[in-house]
Amino acid sequence: MEEQRENMREQAAEILENWKTLGWWGEEQIPEEQAALLVISWTADRMLAWCNIPLGAQVPQGMKGIWTELSYAQWQWLLEGGDAVGNAVSITQGDTAVRFRESSEDDPVSRGLERLRPWRRLP
Repeated sequence: MEEQRENMREQAAEILENWKTLGWWGEEQIPEEQAALLVISWTADRMLAWCNIPLGAQVPQGMKGIWTELSYAQWQWLLEGGDAVGNAVSITQGDTAVRFRESSEDDPVSRGLERLRPWRRLP
């Protein structure tokens, strides 16, 4: 289990390095690095789950470009105030009704999962 966590940390650091190589991440953002690594890891979990690959597994090499793009898009979306799960999406005054978002299907990762179809396994 600890080995899997260390493996994921190493992979997430590799993706952050990709962001830097692409010019998406600069020195001024170093204080936000831990938060970025969390978004990168979360993106990997979403991708692996969608593909029915066990969580904590090595992300297949062919998926790393997509992982780089989706995680950075997710990071930008969150910085811009992305519509997170749990946010109120509708409020009605008569007879008082508040509805909360149960899942965020418009976030970049959700919109990009279809790109992973070649790696998807049947449950």
